[in-house]
Amino acid sequence: MMISRIPFIFVLTLFLTIALSAISCNPPDNIQMTVTINGLEKGDKATLTLSLSPGIDPAEKPLFKQTIRSDGEGSLTVEITTSLKDGYYQLLLEAPKKYFREPKGYLFQVYQSQIVNPVGRPVIFSLLPKERAPDVEALISLSAPVKRIPPSAPVKGLILGLKSKDDLVTFHTYDTYTGKEKSWGTHQGNGPWESWISSAGEVARSGYYTITAEAEGYTVQPESYIIRIIGDYDTAYVVSDNETGEEALHLDFHFIPDEP
Repeated sequence: MMISRIPFIFVLTLFLTIALSAISCNPPDNIQMTVTINGLEKGDKATLTLSLSPGIDPAEKPLFKQTIRSDGEGSLTVEITTSLKDGYYQLLLEAPKKYFREPKGYLFQVYQSQIVNPVGRPVIFSLLPKERAPDVEALISLSAPVKRIPPSAPVKGLILGLKSKDDLVTFHTYDTYTGKEKSWGTHQGNGPWESWISSAGEVARSGYYTITAEAEGYTVQPESYIIRIIGDYDTAYVVSDNETGEEALHLDFHFIPDEP
Protein backbone atom coordinates (compact mmCIF):
# COMPACT_ATOMS: atom_id res chain seq x y z
CA MET A 1 0.00 0.00 0.00
CA MET A 2 1.48 3.39 -1.05
CA ILE A 3 1.21 6.26 1.40
CA SER A 4 0.56 9.65 -0.24
CA ARG A 5 3.21 12.32 0.41
CA ILE A 6 0.98 15.23 -0.64
CA PRO A 7 -0.34 16.07 2.86
CA PHE A 8 3.20 15.99 4.29
CA ILE A 9 4.58 18.27 1.55
CA PHE A 10 1.63 20.68 2.01
CA VAL A 11 2.19 20.91 5.78
CA LEU A 12 5.94 21.45 5.35
CA THR A 13 5.38 24.16 2.72
CA LEU A 14 2.83 25.91 4.93
CA PHE A 15 5.22 25.83 7.92
CA LEU A 16 8.10 27.31 5.90
CA THR A 17 5.84 30.03 4.46
CA ILE A 18 4.67 31.10 7.92
CA ALA A 19 8.24 31.04 9.31
CA LEU A 20 9.65 33.14 6.46
CA SER A 21 6.77 35.61 6.75
CA ALA A 22 7.48 36.05 10.45
CA ILE A 23 11.15 36.74 9.74
CA SER A 24 10.50 39.22 6.93
CA CYS A 25 7.94 41.14 9.00
CA ASN A 26 10.27 41.81 11.92
CA PRO A 27 10.81 45.61 11.95
CA PRO A 28 14.18 47.23 12.66
CA ASP A 29 14.79 48.15 16.29
CA ASN A 30 13.83 51.63 17.44
CA ILE A 31 16.65 54.15 17.58
CA GLN A 32 16.46 56.91 20.19
CA MET A 33 18.24 60.26 19.98
CA THR A 34 17.98 63.40 22.15
CA VAL A 35 18.50 66.66 20.25
CA THR A 36 19.08 70.07 21.88
CA ILE A 37 18.57 73.36 19.99
CA ASN A 38 19.98 76.59 21.43
CA GLY A 39 19.45 80.20 20.32
CA LEU A 40 16.09 79.96 18.52
CA GLU A 41 14.29 83.25 19.17
CA LYS A 42 10.71 83.42 20.40
CA GLY A 43 8.19 82.68 17.65
CA ASP A 44 10.79 81.34 15.19
CA LYS A 45 10.50 77.83 13.76
CA ALA A 46 13.13 75.19 13.04
CA THR A 47 12.75 71.78 11.39
CA LEU A 48 14.70 68.58 12.09
CA THR A 49 14.91 66.12 9.17
CA LEU A 50 16.37 62.62 9.43
CA SER A 51 17.16 60.80 6.18
CA LEU A 52 19.64 58.51 4.47
CA SER A 53 23.10 59.99 3.93
CA PRO A 54 23.61 61.87 0.64
CA GLY A 55 24.58 59.71 -2.31
CA ILE A 56 22.73 56.61 -1.09
CA ASP A 57 19.25 57.47 -2.34
CA PRO A 58 18.55 61.21 -2.67
CA ALA A 59 14.95 60.52 -3.71
CA GLU A 60 14.19 58.69 -0.47
CA LYS A 61 11.57 60.37 1.72
CA PRO A 62 12.62 61.66 5.19
CA LEU A 63 12.53 58.99 7.85
CA PHE A 64 11.69 61.58 10.52
CA LYS A 65 10.62 65.21 10.26
CA GLN A 66 9.47 67.57 12.99
CA THR A 67 8.99 71.34 13.12
CA ILE A 68 9.22 73.16 16.44
CA ARG A 69 8.45 76.74 17.45
CA SER A 70 10.36 78.56 20.19
CA ASP A 71 8.41 79.99 23.11
CA GLY A 72 11.44 82.00 24.22
CA GLU A 73 12.29 79.74 27.16
CA GLY A 74 15.85 79.06 25.97
CA SER A 75 17.00 75.57 24.99
CA LEU A 76 14.59 73.27 23.18
CA THR A 77 14.77 69.47 23.40
CA VAL A 78 13.43 67.02 20.83
CA GLU A 79 13.28 63.26 21.43
CA ILE A 80 13.57 61.22 18.23
CA THR A 81 12.37 57.61 18.28
CA THR A 82 12.23 55.81 14.94
CA SER A 83 13.08 52.48 13.31
CA LEU A 84 16.34 52.45 11.37
CA LYS A 85 18.14 49.60 9.65
CA ASP A 86 21.91 49.33 9.79
CA GLY A 87 23.34 51.98 7.47
CA TYR A 88 24.36 55.64 7.17
CA TYR A 89 22.13 58.60 7.97
CA GLN A 90 22.09 62.38 8.33
CA LEU A 91 20.17 64.68 10.68
CA LEU A 92 19.77 68.24 9.37
CA LEU A 93 18.37 71.39 10.98
CA GLU A 94 16.47 73.89 8.83
CA ALA A 95 16.17 77.37 10.34
CA PRO A 96 15.41 80.94 9.18
CA LYS A 97 18.14 82.48 7.01
CA LYS A 98 19.08 85.02 9.70
CA TYR A 99 20.74 82.22 11.69
CA PHE A 100 24.12 80.52 11.34
CA ARG A 101 23.77 76.82 12.22
CA GLU A 102 26.54 75.33 14.34
CA PRO A 103 26.50 72.70 12.98
CA LYS A 104 23.96 72.46 10.16
CA GLY A 105 23.73 68.71 10.68
CA TYR A 106 25.14 65.42 11.96
CA LEU A 107 26.18 62.31 10.03
CA PHE A 108 26.04 58.94 11.79
CA GLN A 109 26.09 55.19 11.28
CA VAL A 110 23.67 52.64 12.70
CA TYR A 111 25.27 49.24 13.31
CA GLN A 112 23.60 46.29 15.02
CA SER A 113 20.63 48.53 15.85
CA GLN A 114 22.82 51.05 17.71
CA ILE A 115 24.05 54.53 16.75
CA VAL A 116 27.85 54.42 16.42
CA ASN A 117 29.04 57.25 18.69
CA PRO A 118 32.50 56.36 20.06
CA VAL A 119 32.80 59.36 22.41
CA GLY A 120 29.14 59.66 23.39
CA ARG A 121 28.91 63.10 21.81
CA PRO A 122 25.60 64.93 22.46
CA VAL A 123 23.57 66.18 19.52
CA ILE A 124 23.43 69.97 20.02
CA PHE A 125 22.54 72.65 17.48
CA SER A 126 23.43 76.30 18.25
CA LEU A 127 21.76 79.02 16.20
CA LEU A 128 23.95 82.14 16.05
CA PRO A 129 23.50 85.62 14.52
CA LYS A 130 24.95 85.45 11.00
CA GLU A 131 26.89 88.69 11.32
CA ARG A 132 28.90 87.20 14.22
CA ALA A 133 29.52 83.78 12.74
CA PRO A 134 31.89 82.13 10.22
CA ASP A 135 30.87 81.71 6.58
CA VAL A 136 30.81 77.91 6.38
CA GLU A 137 28.25 75.72 8.10
CA ALA A 138 29.63 72.26 8.85
CA LEU A 139 28.41 68.69 9.08
CA ILE A 140 29.70 66.78 12.12
CA SER A 141 30.18 63.01 12.21
CA LEU A 142 29.03 61.22 15.34
CA SER A 143 30.56 57.97 14.10
CA ALA A 144 34.10 59.03 13.18
CA PRO A 145 36.75 56.60 14.48
CA VAL A 146 37.94 57.35 18.00
CA LYS A 147 41.57 57.83 16.96
CA ARG A 148 40.57 60.74 14.71
CA ILE A 149 38.58 62.64 17.33
CA PRO A 150 40.58 65.00 19.59
CA PRO A 151 40.21 64.81 23.37
CA SER A 152 36.93 66.46 24.35
CA ALA A 153 34.52 66.72 27.25
CA PRO A 154 31.11 68.21 28.12
CA VAL A 155 30.70 71.18 30.45
CA LYS A 156 27.39 72.52 31.73
CA GLY A 157 25.75 74.75 34.31
CA LEU A 158 22.99 77.33 34.90
CA ILE A 159 22.32 80.89 33.71
CA LEU A 160 20.69 82.95 36.47
CA GLY A 161 19.56 86.55 37.03
CA LEU A 162 18.57 87.66 33.52
CA LYS A 163 15.48 89.91 33.50
CA SER A 164 14.17 88.86 30.08
CA LYS A 165 13.79 85.61 28.19
CA ASP A 166 15.26 87.42 25.18
CA ASP A 167 18.53 88.43 26.89
CA LEU A 168 21.42 86.80 25.05
CA VAL A 169 24.45 85.32 26.80
CA THR A 170 27.67 84.80 24.82
CA PHE A 171 30.18 82.18 25.97
CA HIS A 172 33.88 82.19 25.10
CA THR A 173 36.43 79.43 25.65
CA TYR A 174 40.14 80.33 25.70
CA ASP A 175 43.35 78.39 26.13
CA THR A 176 44.31 79.41 29.66
CA TYR A 177 48.03 79.75 28.93
CA THR A 178 48.11 81.21 25.42
CA GLY A 179 44.91 83.26 25.59
CA LYS A 180 43.89 81.93 22.18
CA GLU A 181 40.13 81.72 21.67
CA LYS A 182 39.05 78.12 21.16
CA SER A 183 35.30 78.46 20.61
CA TRP A 184 32.23 80.53 21.35
CA GLY A 185 28.47 80.12 21.50
CA THR A 186 25.27 81.72 22.75
CA HIS A 187 22.35 80.97 25.07
CA GLN A 188 19.07 82.85 25.40
CA GLY A 189 17.42 83.52 28.78
CA ASN A 190 17.89 81.85 32.15
CA GLY A 191 18.20 78.11 32.52
CA PRO A 192 20.62 75.24 31.88
CA TRP A 193 23.43 75.61 29.33
CA GLU A 194 25.79 73.00 27.92
CA SER A 195 28.84 72.96 25.67
CA TRP A 196 31.26 70.40 24.27
CA ILE A 197 34.92 71.41 24.44
CA SER A 198 37.39 69.72 22.11
CA SER A 199 41.14 70.12 22.55
CA ALA A 200 42.43 70.09 19.01
CA GLY A 201 45.76 71.07 17.50
CA GLU A 202 48.21 73.17 19.53
CA VAL A 203 45.67 73.81 22.28
CA ALA A 204 45.54 70.11 23.10
CA ARG A 205 48.96 70.25 24.71
CA SER A 206 47.79 72.29 27.69
CA GLY A 207 44.35 70.83 28.47
CA TYR A 208 43.46 73.97 30.52
CA TYR A 209 40.68 76.29 29.39
CA THR A 210 39.06 79.49 30.64
CA ILE A 211 35.30 79.85 30.10
CA THR A 212 33.65 83.28 30.26
CA ALA A 213 30.05 84.47 29.86
CA GLU A 214 28.76 87.96 29.09
CA ALA A 215 25.43 89.70 28.43
CA GLU A 216 24.85 93.31 27.43
CA GLY A 217 23.72 95.44 30.39
CA TYR A 218 24.91 92.99 33.04
CA THR A 219 27.91 92.14 35.13
CA VAL A 220 28.47 88.49 35.92
CA GLN A 221 29.71 86.48 38.90
CA PRO A 222 31.99 84.67 38.68
CA GLU A 223 33.69 86.31 35.72
CA SER A 224 35.14 83.01 34.53
CA TYR A 225 35.92 79.38 35.27
CA ILE A 226 39.13 77.47 34.60
CA ILE A 227 38.65 73.84 33.62
CA ARG A 228 40.97 71.01 32.72
CA ILE A 229 40.27 68.11 30.34
CA ILE A 230 41.88 64.92 31.60
CA GLY A 231 42.33 61.84 29.44
CA ASP A 232 41.27 61.12 25.88
CA TYR A 233 37.57 61.94 25.31
CA ASP A 234 37.12 61.87 29.07
CA THR A 235 36.05 64.44 31.64
CA ALA A 236 36.42 68.17 32.35
CA TYR A 237 37.18 69.28 35.91
CA VAL A 238 37.08 72.68 37.61
CA VAL A 239 40.49 74.10 38.56
CA SER A 240 40.74 76.37 41.63
CA ASP A 241 43.95 77.60 43.30
CA ASN A 242 45.90 75.32 40.95
CA GLU A 243 44.02 72.30 42.28
CA THR A 244 41.80 70.07 40.15
CA GLY A 245 38.40 69.75 41.84
CA GLU A 246 34.91 68.55 40.95
CA GLU A 247 33.60 67.65 37.53
CA ALA A 248 32.67 70.72 35.43
CA LEU A 249 28.92 70.11 35.48
CA HIS A 250 27.89 73.06 37.68
CA LEU A 251 29.42 76.11 36.01
CA ASP A 252 26.75 78.60 37.10
CA PHE A 253 26.87 82.24 35.95
CA HIS A 254 24.87 84.81 38.00
CA PHE A 255 24.01 87.97 36.04
CA ILE A 256 23.44 91.29 37.85
CA PRO A 257 21.83 94.23 35.97
CA ASP A 258 24.12 97.26 35.61
CA GLU A 259 23.13 100.39 37.50
CA PRO A 260 21.15 102.86 35.33
